[in-house]
Amino acid sequence: FVYLLGGQTDEALGEAALPAAVCSTGSLSLWRSVAAPASVNSGAVALAAAGHLYLLGGEPDGTAVWTAKTGPDGSLLGWKSGQPLPVDLLGHGGVATDGPDGSCIFLLEGRESASLGGVLRSASVNPDGSLGPWQSPGVVPGWEFHWGPVRGFDVDGQACFAAPVIGQGGFPGT
Repeated sequence: FVYLLGGQTDEALGEAALPAAVCSTGSLSLWRSVAAPASVNSGAVALAAAGHLYLLGGEPDGTAVWTAKTGPDGSLLGWKSGQPLPVDLLGHGGVATDGPDGSCIFLLEGRESASLGGVLRSASVNPDGSLGPWQSPGVVPGWEFHWGPVRGFDVDGQACFAAPVIGQGGFPGT
């Protein structure tokens, strides 16, 4: 399934959750409405891991963590508020990985974060879909400001991030 969550107009934040099934041809089925979280943030990161959907950070509440179990029909079975993020996050990116030791979520702070970006955060996914304590495995060396969102993706169980970088930032050797 592909999910669209939230949305924003000039007047208000949207409170929508819309799944569409991916067909064998690569096309999508019709979008339909399912239960949205009680509060939706603009600029949040949405990730899927271990049969759950996660909505993390954004604004106005950059520490928000929401999770819902995904049903076989694309339904979202009860949103729950999780342990808050340790800092406000906006302009961040995320990736969920499934490795031999279980699933893990990684977030890379972006330009709107208090630290000015580059701090990596991680949490393991517990068997019930809740997240373990947030850890900070380190800072990306040479990372400074970037303009635009950070994008995360999983490559064979490895967390990878990409972001447009400006100024004296960048990654060593680039």
